[in-house]
Amino acid sequence: LPISNTQVSQHTSDAPSNPSTMASRVAAVMIATLWLWQGVSASSGGAQDPDECINVEEPGYKGGDRQCFNEDEVGMVCGWDGTPEEAYCEVSDEKGRKICARRAGGGRCLPGKNIPTKNK
Repeated sequence: LPISNTQVSQHTSDAPSNPSTMASRVAAVMIATLWLWQGVSASSGGAQDPDECINVEEPGYKGGDRQCFNEDEVGMVCGWDGTPEEAYCEVSDEKGRKICARRAGGGRCLPGKNIPTKNK
């Protein structure tokens, strides 16, 4: 069946006439999708327990900072001195090895929760 010019113009009039309008719509959809995705991941357990003891050690960091050695005292500052990220030496395993760690929410790991989630 032949298509008339009227039918063609009706179908093409729905499309945006300006490419930047289409780009704006695509960007808006992408932003909305990312926003929703972040909300879902946070509400589905993606948030970290602020009391979790995390390993922040950086072996080989200049001057021996940001790491602990077996002769270091438990609780001594091992990195990020004087900042909210300050970290402390904690015992990392049953062998008594020490590791530079901090609470996920900041500060020293809490007693009973002071074994970092990762070992050396």
